[in-house]
Amino acid sequence: MVGMRTLFGAFVCIFNTFLTASVSGQGYTGCPTGWQAFREKCYFFSDFAVTYADAASLCRASNAKLAEPSEMEGDSYLRNQTMQKNVRFYIGVADYFVEGKWMFISSLKQATPTYWESGEPNNDGDEDCVEILPGSGQWADCSCTLQRNFICEKNVVENVNSIVIG
Repeated sequence: MVGMRTLFGAFVCIFNTFLTASVSGQGYTGCPTGWQAFREKCYFFSDFAVTYADAASLCRASNAKLAEPSEMEGDSYLRNQTMQKNVRFYIGVADYFVEGKWMFISSLKQATPTYWESGEPNNDGDEDCVEILPGSGQWADCSCTLQRNFICEKNVVENVNSIVIG
């Protein structure tokens, strides 16, 4: 279990990246420092691992959500980004509402993932959350209590100048 000090440190680290927005000056401002832009979304790829509940809380604290790759292009983008890293990433898909029915956790819409790893989902030991696997970028179900990196997603901010808060 992540200690409160570690979790608080992670929160401060992530929260600080949200205080400064970068500006591209071309319709969309881009994304906060430490985030990556793709289309009209900003993505944060954590460099530390927490439980699924903590990951969802950290995303919410930044006015974001765990990434919900609902379109082919967005899913391909996330897969390509994570395939380069040697860690597993939580995304915002789970079946803890109804066993076997995979839903996006913030919108509660049914997820129709096309990138399941062979043999997945297998619900091997109460696996209600979804992770993107390193190397392949495929999806697998996993226990929500495991320590995993995570991906947050939020919309870009349109047509504003650089904002510094504090």
